[in-house]
Amino acid sequence: MILLLIILFFILPGISPAYAETEFFDDFNGDCIDESVWMYPTGGASFNGRTQMRASYPSVSNGLLHLRVDTYDPGAKPPGNSFLGSEIITRSTISPGSGLTAEIRARMVAPVKGLVGGAFFYRFFSFMSHDEIDFELLINRPDQVQTNVYAGESLGPGHALFHGMSQFDITRFNTYRIEWRQDRLCWYVNNQLIRETATLIPSEAMAFHLNFYAPEKAWTTAYSASFMPASNPADNQTYFFDVDWVRILSDVPPRTSRLFNLAENNSPCYFAMVDLSTLAWSAYTYRYFADIRYYFGISPDYIYPDGVIYDSGLLSYWLSRSVCSAYTQPAIELVSVPEYGSFDPLAGRVFNADFDSHLVAVYIKVGSGWWTKPAFNAPFIPINADGTFTVDITTGGFDHDATEIAVFLVPVGGAVADSLPIIRGESALPSELYSYPNASVVRKRFHGNIESAQKEDDF
Repeated sequence: MILLLIILFFILPGISPAYAETEFFDDFNGDCIDESVWMYPTGGASFNGRTQMRASYPSVSNGLLHLRVDTYDPGAKPPGNSFLGSEIITRSTISPGSGLTAEIRARMVAPVKGLVGGAFFYRFFSFMSHDEIDFELLINRPDQVQTNVYAGESLGPGHALFHGMSQFDITRFNTYRIEWRQDRLCWYVNNQLIRETATLIPSEAMAFHLNFYAPEKAWTTAYSASFMPASNPADNQTYFFDVDWVRILSDVPPRTSRLFNLAENNSPCYFAMVDLSTLAWSAYTYRYFADIRYYFGISPDYIYPDGVIYDSGLLSYWLSRSVCSAYTQPAIELVSVPEYGSFDPLAGRVFNADFDSHLVAVYIKVGSGWWTKPAFNAPFIPINADGTFTVDITTGGFDHDATEIAVFLVPVGGAVADSLPIIRGESALPSELYSYPNASVVRKRFHGNIESAQKEDDF
């Protein structure tokens, strides 16, 4: 199981990398807003409901964006006539193309009725025509979310729907996602599909907004008569809508989806056959399998200082080794491979073998020669009761600079163990070793890290 995951993070230079799909990802880990990505509203667009939006950026701390509402607005005329809220907008509009996904992780902090937090695409043409796709979090309904869509329609109620979900809590971090395709719109909460439509689909490029405000009385579902602006700064109350991260990415390429589907079809014991969406986080495109709590993902191409992308082999080679049947006979895999230059131990696991009647033989290649590890007088590694093994491969010389590592699962019975070769700098390992179950890894220097391409053969 672990072998498959290790492979998938290293074998995919031929697949379009996730970072090439990402419009942007902002985890708010700095000490201020990235002004090259975001702006705040000005002019008439800076007033929403009963709320004047700040002519400044919200604060950022501890990896969170803090959208803020104050009950006292120092610019209100007359005093007590409006709240002071927060909004940020992407500087660029984003076209749906063949598909677009927007996702945020957010929570309400000590909410009070009468406040709304929004995450939405928006483009205004005129009072009679605008496009919008949104999530609205109404404090008045803390166990539900509202979705809405407008496609070339006037401002007004739109096509709003409320969605209740089991164990949903607006004060905890939840993930809200909009998938905007040419033929449909989908809304997800915590990876659960809550709404889908194929009839109301905006087609124009839109900006993405995050805001926090108090709506006007006409929106009766969200309004609270008991929540009123303060006319005196001493009476001010402050509330927050925290956003952990935001990402917007263009549609996952068909080849990436096909790869995920292949793995699910070929390895049902690893990846349950369920209706899963393809998600993105930072530089990774992934699917999450909740039943086994595994993430199956693709990372970007590995580009070295010389600008060359190193290929880890044919995809068909690796997929053929990812099927469940690969371990119906004795097998060995590498679980933890130390980085190039590291003195950490090597760890692995043995499958479908009698651990008492097998041992592990380990060899490393330093420069042009192979060497037995951990020592000539200790050429075998015992297997633990759970099938795992650990070995120190840096017992002398320049072992930490080994570029290749190979492990073999060897039967102890008869003369097999006694005849196992001790290797002292030979340029190649004996071919007879490869009659045993084996696994190997190639390590390459990469800014202090490695690229690993792990292989394993059937018995």
